[in-house]
Amino acid sequence: MMDARIKPAEELAESNGREPEAKAAAPGGSLVSGTADERSDIDLYVYLAADLPMAARVAMANARAGEAEVGATLWERGDEWVEAPSGQHVDLIYRDSGEAEDQLERVLRLHPASVGFYTCI
Repeated sequence: MMDARIKPAEELAESNGREPEAKAAAPGGSLVSGTADERSDIDLYVYLAADLPMAARVAMANARAGEAEVGATLWERGDEWVEAPSGQHVDLIYRDSGEAEDQLERVLRLHPASVGFYTCI
């Protein structure tokens, strides 16, 4: 049986991918790896060539959320909200597409040893 969270995750990826600043958008995390449980959120990674305007981010969250945090920066830039009326938690992570490409180049072609947060990229 397909997880009911896949459809809203794909909708979010599609709508974010249409933004002019976006180079790519894709669901991730436990939902796409098949390890999600009833407490799992929807993780969406959006790769940007330039910052998405805050007004666009606020509008997207307000259109979908009962409550939202827009502009979080603790780990990475992102927005989080709880979907109304489903109560599903959404975590959008915004990444610089150039930095992501550099990380892929480093890991896939150069193979240097490293430790820390960015080894998960």
